[in-house]
Amino acid sequence: MRDEPTLIELVDRYLHGELNATDHAAFEERMRTNAELRDLVEDQRALLGGMERLAMRPAVNKAYRSYKLGKWAPGIGGAGVIAILALGGWMLAKESGHSMEASHDPSAQVEQLRTLSDTTGTGLPALVMTIDPKADTTMITPNGLVVDIPKGAFIDEAGKAITKPVRVTLLEAIDGVDIMKAGLSTMSGDTLLETGGMFYVDAQVDGKRAGIDATKPLTVMVPSEQADPRMMLYEGVMTEDGIVDWRNPQPLARTLVPVDISTLDFYPPGYLAKVAELGKDATDKGYTDSLYFAFGGTLERKWLMGPKANNVLTIDKVMSDTIYSAYASSDSTTYRDVGIDPAKVQAIWNERFNGTNLATRGFEERMRDIHSTCDNQVLDLYANNLDKNLSQLDSMAVRMGHGAFVSFALRNDGRVQLPDHAAERLRNVYTEWSQRYAEAARKTQEVFYRKEAEVDQQAYKQQLGRQMKDAQQEQDRFRQEFDANLKDALRQLGIEKNGPTREPPITAYVANVTNPGWWNVDRAVFQSTADRNSMSFTDTNTGKTATLTYTPITIEIAEKDSFSELRVYLTPKALNSYQRVMETNDVFTEKLNALFEYDLVCMGRKNGQLYADSQQSIAAPGSITITMQPTDEETMRRMVHTPQKTASLVSDLVEQARHLGWLELVAKRQQARAKREGFRSALMAVVFPCLGEEGYAEP
Repeated sequence: MRDEPTLIELVDRYLHGELNATDHAAFEERMRTNAELRDLVEDQRALLGGMERLAMRPAVNKAYRSYKLGKWAPGIGGAGVIAILALGGWMLAKESGHSMEASHDPSAQVEQLRTLSDTTGTGLPALVMTIDPKADTTMITPNGLVVDIPKGAFIDEAGKAITKPVRVTLLEAIDGVDIMKAGLSTMSGDTLLETGGMFYVDAQVDGKRAGIDATKPLTVMVPSEQADPRMMLYEGVMTEDGIVDWRNPQPLARTLVPVDISTLDFYPPGYLAKVAELGKDATDKGYTDSLYFAFGGTLERKWLMGPKANNVLTIDKVMSDTIYSAYASSDSTTYRDVGIDPAKVQAIWNERFNGTNLATRGFEERMRDIHSTCDNQVLDLYANNLDKNLSQLDSMAVRMGHGAFVSFALRNDGRVQLPDHAAERLRNVYTEWSQRYAEAARKTQEVFYRKEAEVDQQAYKQQLGRQMKDAQQEQDRFRQEFDANLKDALRQLGIEKNGPTREPPITAYVANVTNPGWWNVDRAVFQSTADRNSMSFTDTNTGKTATLTYTPITIEIAEKDSFSELRVYLTPKALNSYQRVMETNDVFTEKLNALFEYDLVCMGRKNGQLYADSQQSIAAPGSITITMQPTDEETMRRMVHTPQKTASLVSDLVEQARHLGWLELVAKRQQARAKREGFRSALMAVVFPCLGEEGYAEP
């Protein structure tokens, strides 16, 4: 077929849909009448289908631009990599006007030469660099092929290290189009090979070809999306007929290409989705990292979340010393792991581990299954053995009882080569940082919960003080009302009471007592006062009857549910006291003593604002609706003040209003705590997937 390169290019444009409508129709008409062209199109389509690497090349290129290889053999996470350990010889590169991109060690003196021209007819561009052989150098092509040249790699005919500048020439044929354009075959003798890419490397000093020190081989990596364990390295040998024959096959190790470790996802599966579900910004890595790492060291606390831990995270009405002592005395040795400790993940998710097995897509895949094991020893296995192949560690994980790693072991993944003693140093870093981060997380939460407990203790003491005051006030009010009721009952019975009434029940009266019936008067009055029920008591000797009357009243508060805190008080004008009205079935109900005239005081809190209202001389039976308005303490003081009320009573009511403000703050803090603990509990199930349903590990 004449002008084959041009025709191949036309076929390529056709297969990629780059022809306009007219050219597309003309090409298909030409295929209809040309069987040879149809065969070429089908061959090209099949070849292109097996060589799709374009999507991964930018990532490969970017990774190697930011990473100095030196002696390290990088690899690509989930993609296969062909590592080339010898020079090919399938063509000679002459002078070329083409230039390709290079990434090399800054210490290397590199000169881009444009003095070679291609006389082989391949049409392939050449990357030509003059390098300093005493420094490490890395060459990268637009197709993602990487050549790592260690210092001292080139030797002369006598086997001595070359110190003069070395001119290195690199050609590549990675795509099927390039291979076909270059006229290269895929034959090894009479056997047709499946290629993963071809390349040519040549090194010269003063016009003479340089040799390579066998102890310092070049490392060439050809990216491949699908790793095939059958793939081998062949050396290209030019035959007398000018055809490249592929010989001397050697097995290939599947190495790993490290990427920037910060771009990897080491979170537990479902973590980011749960963060988003809970209404947080899952795209903010700074936030999601700090949130996840805050769980570090949790596995060493026995109390986690559940009742078996003998502790309560919501600390209402519990003294802080009790809470903290339960926290501090937890026994970490008896509590098994329920997930991978975030402190350990934090230790490796650091740029210090760039350029290791951990900074690869292959390990990122394994990390998902490591989380599922809930076994920190599995993560330790990979982190502490950076000098071993991943496949070897996969097999060890299987022997530990984790069958999910069988599929990884079968992939035969290699490792990222490390400099001498690097694995040992990083092992120590991992151990030290894991402990440091876990301790930091524990101390942070220890300080947090200690402060929480201190605030709770203060709140408890303040609430207890208020309750004691209220109890004393209620006792004084009851005594005053009992005295008034008893005095009136005795008056109705014609009995004269001598002296002040002491603590009920009353034990002495000045009266002509001829039977024990008088003893029943105080009991009847006491019971009527306590129950706030009407009473009728008849003296069997005189026939006189004493009555006490209690009449119900209902108080409704407009927009009651909008208030976070609400109180209703009755203040009898004849008594220097007040009585709290309790809520029943969404209304405030009480019974008024007919002996007294009452004023009504209502107060509440809403969004930090005090609301209040009052009514004078309310009557029963009946129903009252109160609409409270925003106010302040001084206005409220004037509102509740009457000539009958002492200054201390007015001040106490104002103090009750102030106490409502404090209760509102406490309620908000408790709500925030409940929300925080709910949020933490929801994440806990994702961070620690083996945590029991009740919040603690199963025994």
